[in-house]
Amino acid sequence: MALRTGILGLAAAMMLGLAACAPIPTVLDTPKNGDTVAISVDQPMQVRWANQSPAHGAWVLQAPPVDTALKTVGRKTEQPPGGAMAVDVFDFVGAQPGSQQLTFVYRRKDGVPPTPEEQITITVGVS
Repeated sequence: MALRTGILGLAAAMMLGLAACAPIPTVLDTPKNGDTVAISVDQPMQVRWANQSPAHGAWVLQAPPVDTALKTVGRKTEQPPGGAMAVDVFDFVGAQPGSQQLTFVYRRKDGVPPTPEEQITITVGVS
């Protein structure tokens, strides 16, 4: 019994150790045009946009990263409980050292073009 408990304790300690070594995600909530962020290779990054009415439009990534510094992981819309504002979430990960610009645009479903405040470009440096 003591051996089993010891093995389970060792396994739990190893899992905690691995989790402690995992890169800490960088989160950008509603970035401003011209913002810069630095992440490391294999470090996750989220860009999050509050969206008051997803029925009228959503934030989109104008073009996927073309350089190899950053890799797109995915996009999702989170709807918090209780009718709170939805959040458009874009997930990335640092792929290799370099720099990448990301341009986000608010696309309205009625076709009205975005205002200058609804087109945001940020620069991500990966080291």
